[in-house]
Amino acid sequence: MTAARTTGKRVEMTTLRTETGEVFANPDGTKTLEQHAVPVRVRRGSSWVAPDTTLHKLPDGTIRPAATVTPIVLTGGGSTSLLTLGNPNAHIQLGWSGRLPTPVLAGDTATYPNVLPGVDLQVQVYADGGFSHLLVVRNRAAAVNPALTSLSYPMTATGLSLTRKPDGTTIAADSSGKVVFSSATPNMWDTPPAPTTADQKAAAAALGGLPAPRHAPVALTLSGGGLVKQAVKAGTAPSRNYAFQVSPDKTMLTNPAAHFPLYIDPSLSGGMIRWLHVSNGMGNQSGGTTIAATVARRLAMHGAAPATSIGRCSSSPP
Repeated sequence: MTAARTTGKRVEMTTLRTETGEVFANPDGTKTLEQHAVPVRVRRGSSWVAPDTTLHKLPDGTIRPAATVTPIVLTGGGSTSLLTLGNPNAHIQLGWSGRLPTPVLAGDTATYPNVLPGVDLQVQVYADGGFSHLLVVRNRAAAVNPALTSLSYPMTATGLSLTRKPDGTTIAADSSGKVVFSSATPNMWDTPPAPTTADQKAAAAALGGLPAPRHAPVALTLSGGGLVKQAVKAGTAPSRNYAFQVSPDKTMLTNPAAHFPLYIDPSLSGGMIRWLHVSNGMGNQSGGTTIAATVARRLAMHGAAPATSIGRCSSSPP
């Protein structure tokens, strides 16, 4: 506060800096909090670095982003374990029903080709360490594959318990009941054709320039929760095994009017909950996005600037 009054300019209080916010002392004795909707920095030891979601393959064969808030590790292929998100005593491990191929890396996205004939599995990593996961059905022959009608995903939660809520979202809570992970309601959509008529263009403009896709719900059930039978070292968290059963909408898979590729979002995705207070005024949106927003992010909004909200609070000069 003294430096701000002396210089006549606001001064950041660096000890209060976080991944998503900064606090500034103002010359008039007040403080200003600037809070960002997404992380703008990542802690590395005693320093801060810029978030970098670019994926890299490491010497041990795993794939990791350069700098995210929460650790996330993807398989480099040859394994049934797709990814691990979280810290040693609080993390989830998501698997696939078969051995995964070597992924193709492009920035923040890893694509595992042909996990089923004509179906790719994509994982996109976010700066908070969260991720999204899509099945990309490239053509009609792939869509009618019986193996696509029901998919089973194994998941192990360490130090966490998973719950499927009535609204379709999934949460993971620690032993105290605190929610530390959340994912959205599953859905699927097709690739909309380019708009040609005035009505189509108007509808597309309402979605940020994108035409409206066809979309349908995806059924998802959660089972299991039993403790993993293994020797547990003192001080380590217990693990529980779960299974997600995903059933895409059959009508949409076989719809002759659907445009490919189709995207199936099981919503076995999400992020560690670290800054949900930013969205408290936005209603119940912490678990994910709307269909339009999801499509927009996938097709047109990579690299968009983070939104920022600024609060101002007064304090008495020392």
